[in-house]
Amino acid sequence: MFGVLFEIALQGSRLNQEAEEARSDLERQVLEQDANLLRSSQLLRHQERLIAIDVERQRLLRDMHDGLGGMLTHLLLDVRGVRLTPREIEQGLQAAVDDLRNMASAIDAGNEPIDEALAMFGERMASRMARSGVAFDYRCTLPLPAPSLDVRRLLSLYRLLQEGVANSLRHASATRIELTVTPGDGESVLVALSDNGVGFRPESAVGQPGEGRGLANMRRRADQIGGWIRIESAPGEGARLTMFIPKRIMSQRNG
Repeated sequence: MFGVLFEIALQGSRLNQEAEEARSDLERQVLEQDANLLRSSQLLRHQERLIAIDVERQRLLRDMHDGLGGMLTHLLLDVRGVRLTPREIEQGLQAAVDDLRNMASAIDAGNEPIDEALAMFGERMASRMARSGVAFDYRCTLPLPAPSLDVRRLLSLYRLLQEGVANSLRHASATRIELTVTPGDGESVLVALSDNGVGFRPESAVGQPGEGRGLANMRRRADQIGGWIRIESAPGEGARLTMFIPKRIMSQRNG
């Protein structure tokens, strides 16, 4: 009986050892599979980032060709045809330079919080307008951390604001321009550009020759961003352009 019990105990110990070895081997296989899956997942995310970067690069190159390239081509043809005054040539070149700077700034600040991205735009505008004797103020009251826009939408916003600034400088005789960023109704962020210029009647501007390069361009930019604009003005009361940007198209960073 003692020998039988001893044999049973020995068999039990051997089976237990084999079970432990099998469990250890299974755990090792599971860990190896987890590591392989992690490497595959990281590789997939890396490839997705590379594809996204390449798509964004191709989009920006097309945008540069169609936007800046088209602008310079038209300017060159007008210069060759002696259809522009020196002042108009200067304005055309300045617009091309501004657009190039907008693209560089958007690439540099894309996916950064919108308060920082617009502060960069404000610094660039302030130094330029100071040379023209126009004061420029920038204020942001968004709670932190502020949401952000991707490169494509940020570039459209820069261009929209650039168009608004250009209109104020060319037509409004303004001495002060202000850019503000404030919370909306909880579902949007408001970006407002206002001046203390001579003002105009927005309803009368629709269809006018300058509207195609001004208000219509800004409305098109707003559509590209995924938001909409409101234009408020009256003769002698300056002008205010408000851009409504839905939060659903913006990304939010955790502070």
